[in-house]
Amino acid sequence: IDDCYDCESETNSCTKCRDGYYKASDGKACTKCDSSCLTCFLFNGLERCIDCQVGYYRSVAQERFCLSQDLLTNCTNKTNTGCSVCENGFFLTDAKTCQKCGLNCISCQNEKTCVKCKEENYVLKEGVCVDYKTIQHCKEAKNSKCTSCDDGFELSKTGLECNEIVKDYTLTIALSTSKSAPKAIIAAPIINKTISLKRESFVPSFSLSTT
Repeated sequence: IDDCYDCESETNSCTKCRDGYYKASDGKACTKCDSSCLTCFLFNGLERCIDCQVGYYRSVAQERFCLSQDLLTNCTNKTNTGCSVCENGFFLTDAKTCQKCGLNCISCQNEKTCVKCKEENYVLKEGVCVDYKTIQHCKEAKNSKCTSCDDGFELSKTGLECNEIVKDYTLTIALSTSKSAPKAIIAAPIINKTISLKRESFVPSFSLSTT
């Protein structure tokens, strides 16, 4: 028998089938596997693939037979267990298929968690790509971050916000005992404290500068 690897002459039955065949329910003859299976077996009266033919893969969605790799769309590396690498803008699911990332996202962990946005005009905030115009005082964005702010504002360390620039005001006090005497200069940041001068012989002069 061509489909039988080893047989028993007395009972005229096959004891071991060749690859691509499985023992029929009568326990004697061999039956050809499904075209998607390289090897298969009979379980609870139903045929099941063990290994897949070239061009097919095992899927958790199909327990019995193998599926065509043509179904693995947006995949750059197809294997006998499914996809292993997806195209940009897609992520690998538990079923080894590729699913599209969220809007304006080119690399993600899953549909709701983006890790890289389109190159320009989008900022990555909490796993979502948002238009840079929705971020107050942001003028432009690149590589998932705000790159320029309106005048009077500066980028945060994370590149996700534009913060108002706070100026440091310094009060300079010049004290002298006479017009010809050397001046003593005191410079300190203003911290909402009142400065009182008790010696009447000193003539104070004030100047305000920003840094």
